[in-house]
Amino acid sequence: MNRLTVIFLCVMLCLTEITVPTDAKVSAAETVVNRVIAMTIGSKILKVDDVDGEIDADPQIKCSRTFSPIAPIINALGGTTQWNARTRRVTIVLGTKTIVLTIGNRYAVVNGKRVSIDSNPDLVPYVRAPGRMMVPVRFIAQQFGAVVTWNSTLQRVTLTLKVTSPPLPLVINGVAFFMTRDTKSTFLTLLANESVDVIEMAAGTYHLGYTVININRTRPVVVRPAAGATVILSGAGHGRNPQFGFGFNGVAGNIAMQGLIFDGFVLGQNGIIQAFNCHDITLNDMVVCNSRANGTTSQPFLAWAIYLTATSTLFPTNFTANRWTIEASGRQMSALQVFGGNHITATGWSVSNAYYAIYASSSRGPLTDFVLDGWTISDTGGPAWGLANVSVAIEYASGKLSNMHAIDSGALLNQGTPKLTDGGGNSL
Repeated sequence: MNRLTVIFLCVMLCLTEITVPTDAKVSAAETVVNRVIAMTIGSKILKVDDVDGEIDADPQIKCSRTFSPIAPIINALGGTTQWNARTRRVTIVLGTKTIVLTIGNRYAVVNGKRVSIDSNPDLVPYVRAPGRMMVPVRFIAQQFGAVVTWNSTLQRVTLTLKVTSPPLPLVINGVAFFMTRDTKSTFLTLLANESVDVIEMAAGTYHLGYTVININRTRPVVVRPAAGATVILSGAGHGRNPQFGFGFNGVAGNIAMQGLIFDGFVLGQNGIIQAFNCHDITLNDMVVCNSRANGTTSQPFLAWAIYLTATSTLFPTNFTANRWTIEASGRQMSALQVFGGNHITATGWSVSNAYYAIYASSSRGPLTDFVLDGWTISDTGGPAWGLANVSVAIEYASGKLSNMHAIDSGALLNQGTPKLTDGGGNSL
């Protein structure tokens, strides 16, 4: 068996000369890079560093200014947003600056000082369907030091802001790598190497960016910690993009990962793991902790540990995720969402303090042979299908549901035709 030990390097480089042993853990210093965000009037595509994401309300022009939902933009820049429904006010925090905007108010509060949004008194934040607050993009961007450009032909606004990037990778003995949005990273090169069937990761805590995996192997490979090692992947969500994306604009297949810990993710995206056009993917014995959606309760339905999506002809096949532990923060994320697939198996999950444990349907593609077994769910539930508190919501899916247990959690909904067969042992 070919085995590569992948060494992540986790301490800051100094300006003085250092000697690095082959088994040491170091990392390069952080660098400043341009983060480029582009959006087009009438389009729900939000492009961040040439990676397409999606927003649920497209930008509009009002009073000759571009208005957009602000949370996806701020998330992409590494900031946070907090919505107060009672005061109809959003608080935006990025770096050392805090901005407060109120629906219908022409003034913003910037680091405690009142500032006029625009010389036009009619230019104020407003609400549009589906209940999204729209704010003036140029005002927000310039407050944070971004350069704003407008292309009248394409009806596109582009924001460019210098941000601090994660540490760059160092390579020792040709096998160290760093997971980023780079689709040509060393990690993906290793993953695509058919002569490698095991990739082992050295102990450490590493930032995980947006890694798209379009690698369709003919023989299986497994990514796992080295013997006795604890591997923690930590970082902030990038827009609505996952940390690992299987089968985006390509096909992924015959890939397994196991024994990883995802910690501290601020999720504004559809999932830590997202899978689309893929087959024979196995993700076992994972832990997700301290994770949340944008730090608020406004959009927890956007944050999932695993999110499987489909079309009528493209969907995950033979996807297995067993023995996951989900320790959410304040019901700020959910565990498993499935919108289509074939031979989907999830057993032995432990879910606590989540919004949903499972939300599944065939709304985007067929959902067949969906097997759920041995789940323990506690303090979990959110509104679904007209009910105030639901922990498991499944419709129009074939397969089996068994040994599902819930404590202080919402109801189980298993409805439609077809629906999952009751395999017994359920106490939901």
